Amino acid sequence: MVTGTDRSAVSGLVIRGVGMSIAGTPEDIRIDPGSAGSNRLSALLHEEMRREGRRPRVVRESEMFEVSVTVEAGNPGYTGEEMYVVLVPPPMQAGVYRVLLKKIPDGLAPGERAVWLFDVTCLSATVDTANLTGEDAAWLANLTENPDLYAFGAVAFVRDQQNISSVRSDPVISVRSSTDAPGSVSGRTLPEWYRSLQVESSTLPMHTTLHGAREAGTAPDEIAGEAGLHLERIRHIGEEDLIALHAAQSPPSPEPGDAPSAAGLLAAALQNVFAAIREFLQALIISHAPGSTPAGGRNSR
Repeated sequence: MVTGTDRSAVSGLVIRGVGMSIAGTPEDIRIDPGSAGSNRLSALLHEEMRREGRRPRVVRESEMFEVSVTVEAGNPGYTGEEMYVVLVPPPMQAGVYRVLLKKIPDGLAPGERAVWLFDVTCLSATVDTANLTGEDAAWLANLTENPDLYAFGAVAFVRDQQNISSVRSDPVISVRSSTDAPGSVSGRTLPEWYRSLQVESSTLPMHTTLHGAREAGTAPDEIAGEAGLHLERIRHIGEEDLIALHAAQSPPSPEPGDAPSAAGLLAAALQNVFAAIREFLQALIISHAPGSTPAGGRNSR
């Protein structure tokens, strides 16, 4: 299910759907009923998280999942280099994510659709299910009143497109459980785009959960206020910043002098084989053509 704006245009790109390969749901996450007042995470979320057909999902810290974005091209059609499809993660208050684009279509004709695929990894979760007190539960209910704070934003456009197409995904809650080893992810660094777009959180920095922030003396209004400010910045990212984010998410292009890949070596070898076969066949045809002189010259008597 996708909610958001999809501003169609005669030309340019239009997003037709966003999918996520996340199996976990808030109903799956057990918590201590003695501290939070419930034994399921689903009971702590604000009702807004399920309105308008939303289906909240849950990812664990260090978990990887796939996001697919279906895009349709308008007139006059575009090459792969002309199309920009970007997946914008939610603010840090909902978790820290690394996004890598792994499938880019070569091009689209007018009215044609294709799918862009992204690999997403949760680098830092904000909900600690092992230490979720009643106060933490109240904070979570307050933050989840705004589902967009937990949603990924898919954006598709070509340069100078008048109405950029944008769609928000279902909300995603990031969790850390007592069985997760903090050391396994503590060495991971914040992706640069959070800093470059000025959405790096000071109230809920990387590797800090809601429980940890509260114990450090952070007030809930501080987190909510900063989260709202960062969400507005994300919603109004300009075209040039989106293009820079697209470059950061795209696989690196091979540099001159880089060692050729196995696929490249195989392709080159096949080209050489086909060239040799073609030359042999051409020589064979010429040698049997009427009036042709066989290789080695005429036999003398």
